[in-house]
Amino acid sequence: MKKINKLATQFPNIFRIIPESKLFKQALKSKPLFYLFSGFMVIVSIMLVLTIVIFGVKLNSSLRMLIKVTSQRQELKAKINFWQSITDKYEGYKDAYFQIAVLEYRLGDLRSAKQANNQALLLDPNFEDAKKLDNLINKSN
Repeated sequence: MKKINKLATQFPNIFRIIPESKLFKQALKSKPLFYLFSGFMVIVSIMLVLTIVIFGVKLNSSLRMLIKVTSQRQELKAKINFWQSITDKYEGYKDAYFQIAVLEYRLGDLRSAKQANNQALLLDPNFEDAKKLDNLINKSN
C-alpha cells in the first residue's frame, strides 16, 4: 500500500475541461482534407500493387522466353557437334558442312557459317543450296 500512495502523491490530481478552441474547430474542418489525402494514398497504393503485378507477369514471360531460347541454342550446338563429328570422320561429305553452315547461321555466327559453307562449296561448286545460303550470309553482313 505504501507504494501506491507514493505514486499517487507524485502526480497531481488535476482535472480540466478543455473547451472547444480554434484549433479544435480547424481540425474538424480539415477532416475532408484528411479523407481526400487518405483516398489519394489508397489509389496510389492500388496503382503501385497493379504495377508490381504487371511487371511480375512481364518478367515471368521474359524468363520463360529466355529459357526457351537458351534450350534452342543448346539443341543447335548439340547438332553442330554431331555434324562436326561427321566431318571429322568423312572429310569430303559436303552435306555435313552445309548442315553446320545452316546451324551456325541460325545461331547468328556468320563467320563460322561462311567458313563451313565455303567448305561445302569447295567440295561441290554446283551445290545450289550452299549458293543460296552464301547469298543470305553475304546479305546479312
